[in-house]
Amino acid sequence: MRFMLLMVLALCPGLVQAESGPSRSELGRWKRLAAAVTVYRDTWGVPHVHGHTDTETMFGMAYARAEDRFQETEPSYIQGLARWAEVVGEDGVGMDTFLRAFEIERLGREEYAAATPALQALADGWADGTNYFLYRHPEIKPQLVIHYEGWMVFMLYRAFAVDPGSTGVDLKAMLKITTPERHSEEGSNMWAVSAAKSASGHAMLFVNPHTPLLPVYESHWISDQGWNMSGLTAYSNTMIPVKGHNEHLGWALTVNNSDMADVWEETFDDPADPLAYRYAGAHRRATEWRDSVRVRTAAGIETRPLLFRKTHHGPILGRRGDKQLAVNYGNLDHGGLFQQWYAMGKARNFTEFRRALDINGLTYHNVMYADTAGNIFFIHAGAVPKRDTTLDWSRPVDGSDPRSDWHGYHTPAEMPQVMNPPSGWMQNTNSTPFLTTTDDVNPKRADYPKYIGLHPDNWRARASRRLLSRAGKFSFEEWTAMAFDTYFYAADRDLAPLFFEHELLTAVDPPRAARLQPMIDSLRHWDRRGSTTSVPALWFTIYQTIAGPKTARADTTTWYRIAALERVPTDLIQYFGKSDVALGDAIRLQRPSERDRETYSDERPSLPMPSAEGGQVGAIFSVGTAAGKEGHRRYDVAGSAYVSVIEFGPKVRALSIIPFGESGDPKSPHFFDQAPLFAQGRFKEAWFSLDDIKAHLERAYKPGEERP
Repeated sequence: MRFMLLMVLALCPGLVQAESGPSRSELGRWKRLAAAVTVYRDTWGVPHVHGHTDTETMFGMAYARAEDRFQETEPSYIQGLARWAEVVGEDGVGMDTFLRAFEIERLGREEYAAATPALQALADGWADGTNYFLYRHPEIKPQLVIHYEGWMVFMLYRAFAVDPGSTGVDLKAMLKITTPERHSEEGSNMWAVSAAKSASGHAMLFVNPHTPLLPVYESHWISDQGWNMSGLTAYSNTMIPVKGHNEHLGWALTVNNSDMADVWEETFDDPADPLAYRYAGAHRRATEWRDSVRVRTAAGIETRPLLFRKTHHGPILGRRGDKQLAVNYGNLDHGGLFQQWYAMGKARNFTEFRRALDINGLTYHNVMYADTAGNIFFIHAGAVPKRDTTLDWSRPVDGSDPRSDWHGYHTPAEMPQVMNPPSGWMQNTNSTPFLTTTDDVNPKRADYPKYIGLHPDNWRARASRRLLSRAGKFSFEEWTAMAFDTYFYAADRDLAPLFFEHELLTAVDPPRAARLQPMIDSLRHWDRRGSTTSVPALWFTIYQTIAGPKTARADTTTWYRIAALERVPTDLIQYFGKSDVALGDAIRLQRPSERDRETYSDERPSLPMPSAEGGQVGAIFSVGTAAGKEGHRRYDVAGSAYVSVIEFGPKVRALSIIPFGESGDPKSPHFFDQAPLFAQGRFKEAWFSLDDIKAHLERAYKPGEERP
């Protein structure tokens, strides 16, 4: 039986062949666009790009972002185009074939062809700006020579919908997919308070995605056609801001966990027709097609043929026993993500924002909103497939059973949501939508299918509710301070049982208990906050790493808490030569140069961090860490990747910070200039009006004229 285990993105070999240079008409278009654009760089290097039209602004921002980050962003473009194996060899084959199996190139081209001329022009502006940057900077040597085209925008946004790790089946192992290590703090925080809960009478928003730190990029898009959006982009498939604010409103996102992907067990049992599969007591025929991947080898680029198969449920990606496994992702066939984020950024009020949400292009995100009218709103969004609730969708379902078919998507109106709650506040931290605010107005679990709202409660959500539910109103200064709260809320639950177990130990094994008494005393007197100078904060962090999993499982092992605490000084002495190590001595902020392929190292300068893994300690300002090459210190690699607080008064005020700086060039003054503020839990101004931008201007220029 002809069959291969593969997955998402049908890019034909030779897909985007580079030209020797731009045509005369193309170069003329680039220069006309560049002449209509001004890039304002503020004193932090943040680009504020102004164009007469949205397309001109898109062109200018694509150019400015390429100035700062092309070499860091290019791998995401190549991966999204399913051409990563051309760069890295065998390690890229699995993901390239995964992407090709879902025919994302075809879908992207079709979505581009069906888009309005305005959206096509916007996408073309991104391609033109990127190509013009490469033309103007021949010293930049791309890893793969690509002539960027507008349809790729829609394709790259389609790729946003798929994740080989989200189906409940180990597709990564089946397809030998190599992906970066994920960290526990790749989550997010978001809060909103309405005019009724704000001391100024203006709604406020807290935007705090927890992602890998290096891709985050802050930018401000200004167009005479009404686009005035400041916020965050990241990766290759967010060409425009995915969260932030304009002069009327703003929003934040957290990833949610509704069931967006399913696996079907398909039965191919007709020897006379290998493509026939069982369905509804009869047979249907699968479709097969050929593609290929190009792979870098020691002998050069090798083209490998691929054979794909799909049923009406989705492409076949693996086998379990005598069944073949079809996989599909919600919203892959629908698209609309690029259009939706663009429409959200141009909305002027809640009615227009809600109309943008009705595009239903989001795949797996919660949205939290605030505006100048004092409104706040939350929705557990995403194009969630409608399913038969009599089936267990947490496991592969029988593809021959018609009940396993999807029946369209839930509309935004059918998803859990809250508008202007009497409490005046709401929160989400990749947590359940059913505890968004006070109980009486929360969405009710029983009102929704069980495949919607699968995220449980978590420590950061509990910490958020504790902060937000206090009596009184919040000033903007208090709101700002709360964004960097380092209280270890997990300590409230987990220290008391430790202290109790130590008291029991004192009665049965006094010498063992006495050895731990100094640590117990320090933990009792600790203020339960993370700080760079706190020794108990590091002790508790390490303790949670050891004991936390057992606590979560309600482990009944005798003295497991005591044993975990005893390991803390042992581990610290092994790495630091002493046990009284402060949190900031062990957890650090460092930016390795991606261009120089550096890794984290104790031998290079770094800054102390005041927090730790939020999933373990329950802090709002939290990090995910990885060991440096020496294995002693831990370095912040994920977690609070962009922090912004916004007050929606007559003149919108915003503060923001990213962990490092705007530029990816180690020689730039903006490579690490925001890091000292970030490590101290402090903001910079996010200037928004042209007057404020010009008052804090580093330089202004046209694309292509950024240097003598």
